[in-house]
Amino acid sequence: MDHGAWMMIDGAINPGALPAIFRDDAGGSGAMAVLHGTDYAAIADSGPLLVRAGAGSHLMAQWRANELPARHAWVFQSDRSDEEVAAFWRRRLFFLAPDGRRFWFRFADARVMSRAHGDRALPEGFWQGLSGVRFHPRQAVWSPVDEAREGADTGEFVISEGQAQRIAGGAAS
Repeated sequence: MDHGAWMMIDGAINPGALPAIFRDDAGGSGAMAVLHGTDYAAIADSGPLLVRAGAGSHLMAQWRANELPARHAWVFQSDRSDEEVAAFWRRRLFFLAPDGRRFWFRFADARVMSRAHGDRALPEGFWQGLSGVRFHPRQAVWSPVDEAREGADTGEFVISEGQAQRIAGGAAS
């Protein structure tokens, strides 16, 4: 899982992750904060961070060891451009509940993503455009081939109350 490989890092779990990626030959490139260019740019360094990561990079070794700056990170594969990948994840920052409430989705934390995926709590089309996913280094690559969705990948995702509770680990908030 190298060509088009990206690492999703939660900046809140990994303080100082963005500068660490660029020093000590971490092997990350194309690093960007998903929140840049949004109303939440002020907290961009603690939000979801995207980094192109090669299989033999120091950053991937840190992920395999669950060490900073890649603690509880996860890896996905996409052939989209940097800008398209950032836009893809910006569209997934929030979920809209049937009653109109908006939920901030902590998708940069592998523990949240693994639970949400395992509980089938994510809305249809969530994985559209990704060709491989690993939430843990010892996990085989999962390919979301059944995630084709009609039309463009735009707009907010709507989730049910049950999905919100499963994503939150039992309690919707």
